[in-house]
Amino acid sequence: MKKQLCLLVFFFLSACSVLPVDSDHSTPTQADNTHNEVEAGQTRTHTEQPSTSVDPAPTKPEKTQSSSPPTTQTPELTQDIDYVIISPWDEEVTVYRDQQAKLRFGVVTCDHDLTEIWVQSLEVEVILQYDGQIKQSILHPKSSDYWNDLYIRDQNLELCHGAPPHTWGSEWRSEILLLTEEGDYQLHTNIVLIEPLTDGFDLDSDGEPDWYDAGIRLDSVVMIHFIVEDLMK
Repeated sequence: MKKQLCLLVFFFLSACSVLPVDSDHSTPTQADNTHNEVEAGQTRTHTEQPSTSVDPAPTKPEKTQSSSPPTTQTPELTQDIDYVIISPWDEEVTVYRDQQAKLRFGVVTCDHDLTEIWVQSLEVEVILQYDGQIKQSILHPKSSDYWNDLYIRDQNLELCHGAPPHTWGSEWRSEILLLTEEGDYQLHTNIVLIEPLTDGFDLDSDGEPDWYDAGIRLDSVVMIHFIVEDLMK
Protein backbone atom coordinates (compact mmCIF):
# COMPACT_ATOMS: atom_id res chain seq x y z
CA MET A 1 0.00 0.00 0.00
CA LYS A 2 1.32 3.48 -0.85
CA LYS A 3 1.92 5.75 2.12
CA GLN A 4 2.71 9.34 2.89
CA LEU A 5 6.25 9.93 4.03
CA CYS A 6 7.19 10.27 7.71
CA LEU A 7 5.66 7.16 9.15
CA LEU A 8 8.22 4.57 10.09
CA VAL A 9 10.93 5.02 7.52
CA PHE A 10 11.77 8.60 8.57
CA PHE A 11 13.26 8.64 12.02
CA PHE A 12 14.05 12.02 13.57
CA LEU A 13 15.73 12.39 16.90
CA SER A 14 13.27 14.51 18.82
CA ALA A 15 10.55 14.09 16.28
CA CYS A 16 7.26 12.55 15.39
CA SER A 17 7.80 8.96 14.37
CA VAL A 18 6.32 5.54 14.97
CA LEU A 19 9.64 4.46 16.43
CA PRO A 20 10.77 6.13 19.67
CA VAL A 21 14.34 7.41 19.79
CA ASP A 22 16.29 5.74 22.53
CA SER A 23 19.54 7.67 22.82
CA ASP A 24 20.93 5.20 25.34
CA HIS A 25 20.09 2.13 23.26
CA SER A 26 23.18 0.31 22.01
CA THR A 27 23.46 -2.51 19.52
CA PRO A 28 25.69 -5.58 19.94
CA THR A 29 27.82 -4.39 17.03
CA GLN A 30 28.45 -0.93 18.36
CA ALA A 31 31.41 0.26 20.43
CA ASP A 32 30.74 2.74 23.22
CA ASN A 33 31.65 6.37 22.59
CA THR A 34 30.78 8.48 25.61
CA HIS A 35 30.74 12.26 25.35
CA ASN A 36 28.78 15.31 26.40
CA GLU A 37 25.87 16.03 24.09
CA VAL A 38 23.14 18.63 24.20
CA GLU A 39 19.68 17.91 22.85
CA ALA A 40 17.15 20.74 22.78
CA GLY A 41 19.49 22.78 24.98
CA GLN A 42 19.95 20.16 27.68
CA THR A 43 23.49 18.92 28.38
CA ARG A 44 23.88 15.26 29.18
CA THR A 45 26.51 12.55 28.98
CA HIS A 46 25.54 9.31 27.28
CA THR A 47 26.70 6.62 24.91
CA GLU A 48 26.64 7.97 21.36
CA GLN A 49 24.78 5.92 18.80
CA PRO A 50 23.23 6.52 15.44
CA SER A 51 19.54 7.22 15.12
CA THR A 52 17.52 5.79 12.31
CA SER A 53 16.16 7.84 9.47
CA VAL A 54 15.02 7.53 5.89
CA ASP A 55 16.76 5.10 3.53
CA PRO A 56 16.26 4.85 -0.25
CA ALA A 57 15.13 1.67 -1.98
CA PRO A 58 15.39 0.50 -5.60
CA THR A 59 12.78 1.35 -8.25
CA LYS A 60 11.78 -2.32 -8.20
CA PRO A 61 13.10 -3.41 -4.82
CA GLU A 62 13.24 -7.06 -3.99
CA LYS A 63 13.23 -8.34 -0.46
CA THR A 64 16.61 -9.87 0.23
CA GLN A 65 18.14 -11.27 3.34
CA SER A 66 21.57 -9.76 3.10
CA SER A 67 24.52 -11.72 4.40
CA SER A 68 26.50 -8.51 4.87
CA PRO A 69 27.99 -8.40 8.37
CA PRO A 70 26.84 -5.58 10.64
CA THR A 71 29.12 -2.60 10.70
CA THR A 72 30.83 -1.38 13.85
CA GLN A 73 31.49 2.15 12.61
CA THR A 74 29.30 4.92 13.96
CA PRO A 75 29.47 8.68 13.44
CA GLU A 76 31.89 10.15 15.94
CA LEU A 77 31.66 13.39 17.88
CA THR A 78 34.72 14.87 19.49
CA GLN A 79 34.81 14.21 23.21
CA ASP A 80 34.73 17.06 25.73
CA ILE A 81 32.70 19.28 23.40
CA ASP A 82 29.07 20.09 24.12
CA TYR A 83 27.06 19.40 20.98
CA VAL A 84 23.53 20.60 20.41
CA ILE A 85 22.00 17.88 18.25
CA ILE A 86 19.10 19.34 16.27
CA SER A 87 16.25 17.35 14.74
CA PRO A 88 14.36 18.72 11.73
CA TRP A 89 11.19 18.50 13.83
CA ASP A 90 12.47 20.66 16.68
CA GLU A 91 10.70 24.01 16.84
CA GLU A 92 13.22 26.07 18.82
CA VAL A 93 16.71 25.32 20.10
CA THR A 94 19.13 27.44 22.13
CA VAL A 95 22.86 27.25 21.47
CA TYR A 96 25.57 28.93 23.57
CA ARG A 97 29.00 30.17 22.50
CA ASP A 98 30.85 27.20 24.02
CA GLN A 99 28.64 24.68 22.18
CA GLN A 100 28.59 23.36 18.63
CA ALA A 101 25.40 22.50 16.77
CA LYS A 102 24.66 19.81 14.18
CA LEU A 103 21.54 18.67 12.36
CA ARG A 104 20.87 14.95 12.59
CA PHE A 105 18.20 12.51 11.44
CA GLY A 106 18.12 8.93 10.28
CA VAL A 107 16.33 6.18 8.37
CA VAL A 108 15.34 2.61 9.17
CA THR A 109 14.09 -0.20 6.94
CA CYS A 110 13.58 -3.95 7.24
CA ASP A 111 16.57 -4.89 5.09
CA HIS A 112 20.26 -3.99 4.77
CA ASP A 113 20.06 -3.44 1.01
CA LEU A 114 16.84 -1.40 1.24
CA THR A 115 18.46 0.94 3.73
CA GLU A 116 21.42 1.40 1.42
CA ILE A 117 19.10 2.25 -1.46
CA TRP A 118 17.13 4.75 0.64
CA VAL A 119 20.33 6.58 1.49
CA GLN A 120 21.11 6.90 -2.21
CA SER A 121 17.58 7.98 -3.17
CA LEU A 122 17.09 11.00 -0.95
CA GLU A 123 17.90 14.57 -1.86
CA VAL A 124 18.72 16.63 1.23
CA GLU A 125 19.13 20.40 1.27
CA VAL A 126 19.91 22.34 4.45
CA ILE A 127 20.03 26.15 4.55
CA LEU A 128 21.00 28.23 7.58
CA GLN A 129 19.74 31.82 7.48
CA TYR A 130 20.51 34.83 9.66
CA ASP A 131 18.84 38.21 9.31
CA GLY A 132 17.40 37.18 5.95
CA GLN A 133 20.79 36.17 4.55
CA ILE A 134 22.10 32.68 3.80
CA LYS A 135 24.94 31.87 6.20
CA GLN A 136 25.45 28.21 5.22
CA SER A 137 24.11 25.88 2.56
CA ILE A 138 24.42 22.08 2.37
CA LEU A 139 23.11 20.46 -0.81
CA HIS A 140 23.21 16.68 -0.86
CA PRO A 141 21.71 15.28 -4.10
CA LYS A 142 22.00 11.49 -4.33
CA SER A 143 25.16 11.43 -2.25
CA SER A 144 26.12 9.38 0.78
CA ASP A 145 28.72 11.88 2.00
CA TYR A 146 26.78 12.78 5.14
CA TRP A 147 25.44 9.31 5.97
CA ASN A 148 27.13 6.95 8.40
CA ASP A 149 27.60 3.23 7.77
CA LEU A 150 24.57 0.99 8.10
CA TYR A 151 23.96 -0.68 11.43
CA ILE A 152 21.51 -3.14 12.97
CA ARG A 153 18.79 -1.39 14.95
CA ASP A 154 16.26 -4.18 15.63
CA GLN A 155 13.44 -1.95 16.86
CA ASN A 156 9.86 -2.56 15.68
CA LEU A 157 11.06 -5.72 13.96
CA GLU A 158 7.60 -7.23 14.44
CA LEU A 159 6.16 -4.59 12.07
CA CYS A 160 8.27 -5.78 9.13
CA HIS A 161 6.72 -7.73 6.26
CA GLY A 162 8.13 -11.23 5.83
CA ALA A 163 9.78 -11.64 9.26
CA PRO A 164 13.35 -10.51 8.41
CA PRO A 165 16.09 -11.15 11.01
CA HIS A 166 16.94 -7.45 11.54
CA THR A 167 15.97 -3.88 10.86
CA TRP A 168 18.76 -1.66 9.54
CA GLY A 169 19.39 2.04 10.03
CA SER A 170 21.65 4.84 8.85
CA GLU A 171 22.13 8.36 10.15
CA TRP A 172 22.61 11.68 8.36
CA ARG A 173 24.58 14.33 10.23
CA SER A 174 25.54 17.78 9.01
CA GLU A 175 28.82 19.55 9.47
CA ILE A 176 29.08 22.09 12.30
CA LEU A 177 26.51 24.84 11.84
CA LEU A 178 28.08 28.27 11.38
CA LEU A 179 26.63 30.26 14.26
CA THR A 180 28.82 33.38 14.58
CA GLU A 181 26.65 36.36 15.51
CA GLU A 182 24.28 36.53 18.45
CA GLY A 183 20.62 36.33 17.52
CA ASP A 184 18.03 34.11 15.88
CA TYR A 185 18.82 31.78 12.98
CA GLN A 186 16.44 29.78 10.80
CA LEU A 187 17.52 26.25 9.85
CA HIS A 188 15.61 25.05 6.77
CA THR A 189 15.65 21.32 5.96
CA ASN A 190 14.18 19.89 2.74
CA ILE A 191 14.22 16.14 2.10
CA VAL A 192 12.84 14.69 -1.15
CA LEU A 193 12.37 11.07 -2.17
CA ILE A 194 13.34 10.84 -5.85
CA GLU A 195 11.93 7.39 -6.69
CA PRO A 196 9.12 5.13 -5.41
CA LEU A 197 10.39 2.90 -2.63
CA THR A 198 9.33 0.47 0.04
CA ASP A 199 10.79 0.32 3.52
CA GLY A 200 9.71 -3.28 4.07
CA PHE A 201 7.32 -2.42 6.90
CA ASP A 202 3.63 -3.36 6.88
CA LEU A 203 2.11 -0.76 9.19
CA ASP A 204 -1.47 -1.25 8.02
CA SER A 205 -1.27 -5.06 8.33
CA ASP A 206 -2.61 -5.64 4.82
CA GLY A 207 -0.04 -8.35 4.15
CA GLU A 208 1.97 -6.17 1.75
CA PRO A 209 5.02 -3.96 2.33
CA ASP A 210 4.32 -0.21 2.48
CA TRP A 211 5.33 1.96 -0.48
CA TYR A 212 6.20 5.67 -0.76
CA ASP A 213 5.67 7.79 -3.87
CA ALA A 214 8.49 9.58 -5.66
CA GLY A 215 8.39 13.33 -5.02
CA ILE A 216 7.19 13.06 -1.43
CA ARG A 217 9.04 15.65 0.60
CA LEU A 218 9.56 16.82 4.15
CA ASP A 219 10.12 20.51 4.81
CA SER A 220 10.90 21.96 8.21
CA VAL A 221 12.20 25.15 9.82
CA VAL A 222 13.93 25.21 13.21
CA MET A 223 14.53 28.49 15.08
CA ILE A 224 18.01 28.56 16.63
CA HIS A 225 18.67 31.10 19.38
CA PHE A 226 22.42 31.72 19.51
CA ILE A 227 23.66 33.33 22.75
CA VAL A 228 27.17 34.79 22.90
CA GLU A 229 27.97 33.63 26.41
CA ASP A 230 29.24 30.36 27.78
CA LEU A 231 26.82 27.78 29.15
CA MET A 232 29.62 26.15 31.17
CA LYS A 233 31.15 28.87 33.32
